[in-house]
Amino acid sequence: MPSPSSSSSSSTDPSPRPVHLYMYNLSSGLARSMSMNWAGPQFDGIWHTSIVFDNHLEVFFGQGIMTSRPGNSHIGKPLRVIDKGETMIDSVTFEDYIKGLRSSWNAQLYHLLERNCNNFSKEVFSFLNGSDVPDYILR
Repeated sequence: MPSPSSSSSSSTDPSPRPVHLYMYNLSSGLARSMSMNWAGPQFDGIWHTSIVFDNHLEVFFGQGIMTSRPGNSHIGKPLRVIDKGETMIDSVTFEDYIKGLRSSWNAQLYHLLERNCNNFSKEVFSFLNGSDVPDYILR
């Protein structure tokens, strides 16, 4: 995992740290236009989400748990960024938590609808500050 050296606060400093939900539309807008042609519910995207911790570490689930600098993952730039408030969790505790999830969030356990990046984001935000991922993403 990247070093928190670029963090805005030291790794064990008890100050609040910002957390964000990054949203990427994997359909590049096609989901919205295609769903408008069907006689069913309209949806705006096929969403991939990630967690950004303290403005310096983006964490997401795909072929296991992966990290990058915010907005620099293999998916590109996020379409939307949602402010999810702050957490009192420090960098060391967060990195230990993510390491502890690696065995239960691995590529072999991935499921397109039930155990994907959005479910991972939901679990991590619950740990960080009790916030959630919007329902329309989890559908």
